[in-house]
Amino acid sequence: MILNEWKNYPASIDSFSTILDDILSAAQDAEMANRLKNKLRLGIEEAVVNIINYAYKSEGEIFIKTSADTDYFYIELVDFGTPFNPINNSDPRANDKSDVKYLKPGGKGILLIKKIFVSISYSYDLFQGKSANHLILKFKKNV
Repeated sequence: MILNEWKNYPASIDSFSTILDDILSAAQDAEMANRLKNKLRLGIEEAVVNIINYAYKSEGEIFIKTSADTDYFYIELVDFGTPFNPINNSDPRANDKSDVKYLKPGGKGILLIKKIFVSISYSYDLFQGKSANHLILKFKKNV
């Protein structure tokens, strides 16, 4: 089921498995190559769990819509949480050649998302009449 219409979920860790299942089901319907689904799963986990953990100080919700064309699968995520542009968030460790086990935790998820998705676009604009974070993730369906 491609989520052509916006679907909303509680921004809670209890909702994560439903969100993941719905997005992966949409990817299946979009005829994504099976060998890419684990990579997509990892990217979804990073993006959605970051929203769940950091966007809201209390209860909130996540809106999700998916679409596809011949070559790409798109995931749109919207939340009304604290404004956060992951594209502009640069981790100073990105060029650190140290062994990963010596790096301090935190911030690696954004780097991972940037490597998994072909492109990421972010805007902070109106959604349903309120200011919202809007993230569009573009993933290659077949490689």
